[in-house]
Amino acid sequence: MESHGQAGRIQISQQTKERIAPKFNVEPRGLVDIKGKGEMETWWLVEPKTVAQLASSTT
Repeated sequence: MESHGQAGRIQISQQTKERIAPKFNVEPRGLVDIKGKGEMETWWLVEPKTVAQLASSTT
């Protein structure tokens, strides 16, 4: 997936998004053709969630 990335940004797979979404904000990147895997939905890792976001997600 590195060959499809952008400088200064972290691209993650759907599986990684599902694991880190409770603690990190992500934004959809869309479908990317990954060599050896075909088209995959990918996401950009944006930033850690704030304390307020974490608190609101547990209520």
